[in-house]
Amino acid sequence: MEESEAGPQISGTPTTIHVNAGPQVVGGQIESTNAVAGLVLAILGLVTFLGGAATLCCGPSLCFTIPAMILVSSDKKKIVGTLHPDRGMINASNVINIISLILALLGLGLYLVFFLFLGGIGALA
Repeated sequence: MEESEAGPQISGTPTTIHVNAGPQVVGGQIESTNAVAGLVLAILGLVTFLGGAATLCCGPSLCFTIPAMILVSSDKKKIVGTLHPDRGMINASNVINIISLILALLGLGLYLVFFLFLGGIGALA
């Protein structure tokens, strides 16, 4: 039996296998964020507005939206320039917060205009 028939000969350079292909950060740990809390507060702010709490006043919606905006803005400062796994959740929370804030402020404006209008009618009568 010849030597070449005994088995394949391996030659060449070894292959590099990257085990940790995730985001590389200083210190080996990913910086923690409040992305889940911000997203939950943003969703609660939108749901309280859409759920009818806006008919009483826009206060309940703003009580969730404003703290969520504070959490999201601090998290956005933490993850600048990195490929953080919570980036998508932070961006989604930011969009929901902006929508909720605009709706709450419009609702509050309509609420005030409505009562000013009723007050004007009452003064004329």
